[in-house]
Amino acid sequence: KKPNHPLLSRSINLTEIFPDQKLFFGFSAATGSLVSYQYILGWSFSRSRVLLQRLDLSKLPHIPHPRAKKEKTSLLLITLLVLLAVTVFAGLGGVYLYRRKKYAEVKEAWEKD
Repeated sequence: KKPNHPLLSRSINLTEIFPDQKLFFGFSAATGSLVSYQYILGWSFSRSRVLLQRLDLSKLPHIPHPRAKKEKTSLLLITLLVLLAVTVFAGLGGVYLYRRKKYAEVKEAWEKD
C-alpha cells in the first residue's frame, strides 16, 4: 500500500508506457534518528515476470563513499582552530609587550651616568 505521507517523493508519469494498468513503484528505508545514505544502484523492471531479467551485479556502479566530505570538514575545523589559537596567542603577546613598555620604569638622565 502506498504511504499516506512520504518524507521524500518523486512522481513520474508512466501512463504512456502502461496505459491500461495501475501501478505503484516505491523504495523505502528507515534508520530511526540516525543519518544514513540509501542508494539504488540498479533496478530491474518488466511488464511480466516471465521477461524479467536478473541484474548483473558486476555491472552496477560502486557505492559512493560520503566520508570524503567528513574528512574535509575535519581538516577545515582543525585549520580554523589552529588559526584561532595563533590569533589569541599573538593578541595576548601584543598586550603583554604593550603593558610592559607602558609600565616600564622610566630612567632619568642623571641615572644613566
